Parts: sequence; structure tokens; C-alpha cells
Amino acid sequence: MHLNQTAAAMTTPPRTLVLNCTRFGDLLQTQPLASGLALQGRQVGILCLETFRDAALLLRDVDFVAAIPGSRALAVLERSWPQALDEMWRFRQEINAAFPPDDLLNLTATVPSRLLSRFLSLGRTPPAPERGFCLDAWGFSRTIHPWVVFLLASTRRRGCSPFNLVDSFWKAAGLPDIPRPNRLKPPTPEALQAVAPLFDLPGLTTTAGFIGLQLGASEERRRWPIREFAAMAALVWQRHGLVPVVLGSKAEAPLAQRFVEVFQSLAPAAAPVVVATGKTSLQELAAVLTRLTLLVTNDTGTMHLAAGLGVDIASVFLATAQPWDTGPYRPGSLSLEPDVPCHPCAFGTICPRDHQCRHVITGSMLADAIGRFLPTRTWTAGTFAGARAWVSRVDESEGGFITLDSLSGHEEADRTRWIRLQRRLYRRFLDDLPLPRPAAPVELSPGITQAVLAEIQTSLSLLILLEGQLQALMRAPLPPLKRKFLASWERLQATWEGSAYFNVLGYMFANAGQEFGDDLQAVARMLNGYRTLLSAWRGHLPA
Repeated sequence: MHLNQTAAAMTTPPRTLVLNCTRFGDLLQTQPLASGLALQGRQVGILCLETFRDAALLLRDVDFVAAIPGSRALAVLERSWPQALDEMWRFRQEINAAFPPDDLLNLTATVPSRLLSRFLSLGRTPPAPERGFCLDAWGFSRTIHPWVVFLLASTRRRGCSPFNLVDSFWKAAGLPDIPRPNRLKPPTPEALQAVAPLFDLPGLTTTAGFIGLQLGASEERRRWPIREFAAMAALVWQRHGLVPVVLGSKAEAPLAQRFVEVFQSLAPAAAPVVVATGKTSLQELAAVLTRLTLLVTNDTGTMHLAAGLGVDIASVFLATAQPWDTGPYRPGSLSLEPDVPCHPCAFGTICPRDHQCRHVITGSMLADAIGRFLPTRTWTAGTFAGARAWVSRVDESEGGFITLDSLSGHEEADRTRWIRLQRRLYRRFLDDLPLPRPAAPVELSPGITQAVLAEIQTSLSLLILLEGQLQALMRAPLPPLKRKFLASWERLQATWEGSAYFNVLGYMFANAGQEFGDDLQAVARMLNGYRTLLSAWRGHLPA
């Protein structure tokens, strides 16, 4: 077990231990949350997987880092569960000695992370309060805070995920609607010095700069084809003199080799290329990124690292990836996605079209966009045939959330209007604020409008029925009334869970019902809240 304490104080502010035991990119996306907690006068600790400990050390405003060696813990457990339990017990003692948490915020929904949160909570007397993804008194999953519930619910159907993960983390921590600072620590002088030789290319006397290329992705279907990367890089070198810098881990070396082969076949003779794949530590990767004019990337942790370092970004989102929820949290970033009806595809599905969407965004398209970007460092509208192009900005009128503006004429598309309507209503619903009155109806295509209004009417009818049955049940808690109430409840939940438009409500509704249990007054308030939300939704659509 590794612990790192970077600061100590004579008088100790409240301490929050944040559990983020997921991927590299998700961990980097907690940077604004850490800074937000620090602005509240709190000390911040991060608990992550040992694999990503170095990433946690890049976060600003973090006073303490603890890392769980997952593979070693499993190996010890295989040999002896008492020994594994003893190590975890000592791990908790080490945390409590170095950074005794006053509360825990678990951002990882897995059962092991929920168990770990409870275990660490019980290390204090009385137990430290838990927030986020937790367990109830009987060991069942419990999700605390409406934004945390929404975070989990919205990932179940891609069209119902309208908020960037950074904003969801921020709201899950209960932080106020103020600007979210997303600034990672700069690379160390040692890292900058270590990567300098990579940029010393023989025979290259002048260059306009360097363009980074993150070729890999978490899945093959989410990876922009190498040929398109190479075609874009060849055009950008020829037109603007930007030298390609190939990034990635050792496992991505075959991608780098293939890129060099294709690039050299497309580019002018002796075109330079820097291959940094597998040659950098995390600190050194950060140092390389700060040398770039621009990063072109798939939806990866490298993209989030660049965003936190203030690097300009053009990113490509394929398959299940979409920029509304996992896009770079940096205003002025470009995101491209294929303009096909099935994008983004659902998790766990098999593509019947052999992932044709991977080939919609072409290298020449992105090279043209980069050409328009370079003179002013601003992404502008242009020809994005077959693609949706978005530029990110902070929406001050909507609580400082990051949003996307279309550069490709998709502002009036059904998908865009539906996402914006979800953002407008869910943000206030989850914050328990008055819902907005529509300035004008949100115009969707007739078929979608009809389908949505029909689902709203069905939902409102069931909610009214439930409220009536609940009132009867509160007057006389008879078994037949309970059965009728539960049948109506299950019908409404199933209606929402099967909906392409209100799927998120199904999970939230189930979670709220579990949370309130036998508190019938709280259930009545909840039903009224959902009825108010659906009525407001109906008011935003044409009659």
C-alpha cells in the first residue's frame, strides 16, 4: 500500500476523502471537484487504484493520495484471506493516521468500492459520513444525492446523458454553481528536460510546431482509423509545417508503426515524425503535451490530461463515446462525431453495420478544420459532411456547466434540442429548484413530438393514480391497497425504463422508492415532484 501526504497543518481543516477507483481519464476529471472542495476550506484526499497513483499526483489542491494495489491484494487474498484482511486493516490504520477523513465521497459505483467506503468510514468513531455510492445498513447498494443517482442512471441510455462527467462530479459533491477550475499541475522541470531529445529531429531546422496524435482508445471500435490520422497529419505537415508526434503506451506500439508507414507513403519525401509511443512516463507525457500546438485524439485519458494542461484539442468520438458527457472539459475544444442515427450506440450492443461510423470523419475534413483554426486559435464553422462538429464553452446562464455549440448546422436537430431540454429541466429538478417556464415551445419533428407527448400523458396518468392510491393507503394500510399501489408503481417504473426519452427516470424512480422506504409522506412529496417535472416537460413542447 502506498500513501503520500503532501501537506500538513497545525490546525486541521475538515478532510474529505474522495474514492475514484476507475480509469485514468475519470480520475483526472476529479480535478475541478478537488479544487472546489479546497475553495470551501477543506483538505482533499484521493483514493485510487495503484495503476493510476501517478495520475492522482498531477491533481492540484490534493493534500493526500492513497493507492490500492489491486493485483497484489488479489494475490494475497488467493493465498490467505486472513492475511488479506490484516493488510486491509493496516491500510485503514495508515489512512487514519495520515489523513483521518471527516467524510467520504465515493464516485465509483462498483460493489467493491462501496464496501471500501463503508470499511474506511467505520475506521472513525463515530463513523465518518459517506456520500455518493454507498451501502445501506443491510449491505445493499445505496446511492446518496440526486446528482449521483442521475450520474448512474444517465449512463444506461446514451441519449439521456446530457451533462459532462466533470459537472456531474461537481454537483455530486454538493458544490455551488461557480466556475469549475480545471488546471492540473504543470510537468516537472525534470520531465520537460527528459522529453526534450524527442523533439530534436535530425535535419529539421525550422518547424511551425508539433501536432500530437493519440492513436489508441479503450476499444477498437472507438478508435479513429490509422489511415485517417495519417491523411490528416500529412496534409497538416504539407500545408502548415506541423510535425506529428505519436503518443501512446507500449501496448500501442503497433499502431504507431502502422501510422509511420502510412504517413510516409502519403506525406512529401522525408517528412518528419516524432514517435513518443511507449517512451514516456505519465509526467513525461504531460511534458510532451505542453510542447504541442494541438492534440488530435480519440476519447481517452490523454485527452483529459491535455484539457487539464490547457492544450488545444480536436477529439473524435466513435461507437459508445459522445462528447456531451465525456468530452474535454476545456472551453474552445473541438469534438467530432459521425452524424448517423445510431450514434452513440448503446453499451453492450453488436453493430449490425460493421462500425461504418468509424469511416465517416475523414482526415481531409479534420485537416481543413485545423487550417481554419490555426490563424486565430478558434474553431469555426465549415464543411463537416457526414459529421457533427461541436465546440465547447462554459454556459454562465446555466450555472457554469460546460456545453457544446454546433459548427456543422446541428443546432436544430432533434437530438440537440432534446439534449438541451433535458439539461434545462434536469438541472433544476435535481437541485430542487423551481422549473423554468418555456419562452417558446421546443420544436421537435412531428413523430418524436407525438411519441414524447404520449409518454408524458401516460406517465402523468399513472402518477395521478399513484397519488390517489397512496392517499387511500395512508388512511387505511390494507393489503389489497398495498398490492394495487405496488402494481401501479411497477407499471410506471417499467414504462420509464423502456423509454428512449425518459429512461433515466426509471432508475431514479426505483432508487427514490428504495430510499424513502415506508416514509409515505416522503413518497407523496416524491410523486408530486415527478408530476411537476412531467407537467413542465409537457409545457415545453407544442400542444
